[in-house]
Amino acid sequence: MSDTEIVFSRLVDKGFLNDELYAEHYLEHCINNMKGPNYYNSELYKKRVQTSIIEDNLVKYDFELQYDTLFRLFQKSVKKKQISYSKYKKQLMDKFMRSGFSIGVINEVLINNIEDLREAADESAALAKDYEKIKHLSKDKVIQKLMQKGYNYG
Repeated sequence: MSDTEIVFSRLVDKGFLNDELYAEHYLEHCINNMKGPNYYNSELYKKRVQTSIIEDNLVKYDFELQYDTLFRLFQKSVKKKQISYSKYKKQLMDKFMRSGFSIGVINEVLINNIEDLREAADESAALAKDYEKIKHLSKDKVIQKLMQKGYNYG
């Protein structure tokens, strides 16, 4: 046995190298830092933790816990902005996806908190600002530009 193997086996025997314990603590870390199960899964996969250990811990991160965690992130993220509602919603969805949450949980949180999201997106002020920039264009071009920015027509 090489010196490396001896040291490694001692660390395992004394409990200093324990993937199961690490995976449990990392799950708590992800929940506390508002990261989703996809983030948890990919980070542990990068660290070469066994798939069975990852899957065993992911069972603990059920839909309700994901919803609560994402709701905390939603509350922290939603701030008053001069932006169209649809563009703001897309920005938040992208942020939540990067944080490791699935589209099902994201949609559930956004649907249940749609009024907060609409209030945060100060669409009328943003529309006025965007219109001022392009009002010199033809009517069709104005409509086209505003629709590209996420405003609804009608």
